Amino acid sequence: MVKQLERLLDVAENPNAVVQVVRLRTPDHAGLDGPFTIWSYEDREDVMYAEGMLSGRIIEKRESVAAADLAYDHLQAVALDPGHSLDFIRSVLKDEYSA
Repeated sequence: MVKQLERLLDVAENPNAVVQVVRLRTPDHAGLDGPFTIWSYEDREDVMYAEGMLSGRIIEKRESVAAADLAYDHLQAVALDPGHSLDFIRSVLKDEYSA
Protein backbone atom coordinates (compact mmCIF):
# COMPACT_ATOMS: atom_id res chain seq x y z
CA MET A 1 0.00 0.00 0.00
CA VAL A 2 2.96 2.33 0.54
CA LYS A 3 3.68 2.55 -3.20
CA GLN A 4 0.01 3.30 -3.91
CA LEU A 5 -0.05 6.12 -1.38
CA GLU A 6 3.19 7.54 -2.75
CA ARG A 7 1.63 7.43 -6.22
CA LEU A 8 -1.41 9.34 -4.97
CA LEU A 9 0.88 12.07 -3.65
CA ASP A 10 2.58 12.23 -7.05
CA VAL A 11 -0.76 12.47 -8.85
CA ALA A 12 -1.91 15.23 -6.50
CA GLU A 13 0.92 17.43 -7.77
CA ASN A 14 -0.78 17.57 -11.18
CA PRO A 15 -2.91 20.73 -11.38
CA ASN A 16 -5.63 18.76 -13.21
CA ALA A 17 -6.01 16.22 -10.40
CA VAL A 18 -7.73 16.44 -7.03
CA VAL A 19 -7.17 13.78 -4.39
CA GLN A 20 -9.67 13.53 -1.56
CA VAL A 21 -9.79 10.81 1.09
CA VAL A 22 -12.97 9.34 2.51
CA ARG A 23 -11.96 7.92 5.87
CA LEU A 24 -12.86 4.31 6.62
CA ARG A 25 -14.76 5.43 9.69
CA THR A 26 -17.13 7.54 7.57
CA PRO A 27 -20.52 5.80 7.93
CA ASP A 28 -22.90 5.04 5.09
CA HIS A 29 -21.40 7.11 2.28
CA ALA A 30 -22.22 7.09 -1.42
CA GLY A 31 -19.07 5.20 -2.37
CA LEU A 32 -19.98 1.99 -0.58
CA ASP A 33 -21.64 0.52 -3.67
CA GLY A 34 -18.32 0.55 -5.52
CA PRO A 35 -16.38 2.73 -7.90
CA PHE A 36 -18.02 4.70 -10.68
CA THR A 37 -16.94 7.18 -13.30
CA ILE A 38 -19.03 9.85 -14.98
CA TRP A 39 -17.99 10.73 -18.51
CA SER A 40 -19.12 14.18 -19.63
CA TYR A 41 -19.25 15.22 -23.26
CA GLU A 42 -19.88 18.54 -24.96
CA ASP A 43 -21.98 17.07 -27.76
CA ARG A 44 -24.01 14.33 -26.04
CA GLU A 45 -25.51 13.21 -22.74
CA ASP A 46 -23.25 12.20 -19.85
CA VAL A 47 -22.62 8.50 -19.32
CA MET A 48 -21.70 6.55 -16.21
CA TYR A 49 -19.41 3.54 -15.91
CA ALA A 50 -20.03 1.49 -12.78
CA GLU A 51 -17.75 -1.30 -11.59
CA GLY A 52 -18.88 -4.34 -9.68
CA MET A 53 -17.02 -7.26 -8.21
CA LEU A 54 -17.21 -9.35 -11.38
CA SER A 55 -17.88 -6.83 -14.13
CA GLY A 56 -18.41 -3.24 -15.16
CA ARG A 57 -21.24 -1.67 -17.08
CA ILE A 58 -22.03 1.51 -18.97
CA ILE A 59 -25.18 3.30 -17.89
CA GLU A 60 -26.78 5.90 -20.13
CA LYS A 61 -30.16 6.35 -18.43
CA ARG A 62 -30.39 10.05 -17.61
CA GLU A 63 -31.91 9.51 -14.15
CA SER A 64 -29.20 7.02 -13.17
CA VAL A 65 -26.42 9.32 -14.34
CA ALA A 66 -28.00 12.20 -12.42
CA ALA A 67 -28.14 10.02 -9.29
CA ALA A 68 -24.45 9.18 -9.72
CA ASP A 69 -23.64 12.86 -10.13
CA LEU A 70 -25.43 13.57 -6.85
CA ALA A 71 -23.60 10.66 -5.19
CA TYR A 72 -20.30 12.16 -6.34
CA ASP A 73 -21.27 15.49 -4.75
CA HIS A 74 -22.08 13.66 -1.51
CA LEU A 75 -18.71 11.87 -1.60
CA GLN A 76 -16.93 15.18 -1.97
CA ALA A 77 -18.90 16.53 0.98
CA VAL A 78 -17.92 13.71 3.36
CA ALA A 79 -14.30 13.48 2.15
CA LEU A 80 -11.44 15.36 3.69
CA ASP A 81 -10.62 18.50 1.71
CA PRO A 82 -7.66 18.10 -0.68
CA GLY A 83 -5.10 19.62 1.69
CA HIS A 84 -6.16 17.53 4.66
CA SER A 85 -6.37 14.46 2.42
CA LEU A 86 -2.72 14.85 1.46
CA ASP A 87 -1.77 15.46 5.09
CA PHE A 88 -3.62 12.27 6.03
CA ILE A 89 -1.81 10.26 3.34
CA ARG A 90 1.53 11.65 4.51
CA SER A 91 0.72 10.69 8.12
CA VAL A 92 -0.14 7.13 7.09
CA LEU A 93 3.12 6.92 5.15
CA LYS A 94 5.06 8.30 8.12
CA ASP A 95 3.54 5.62 10.35
CA GLU A 96 4.43 2.95 7.78
CA TYR A 97 8.02 4.16 7.49
CA SER A 98 8.30 4.22 11.31
CA ALA A 99 7.01 0.66 11.73
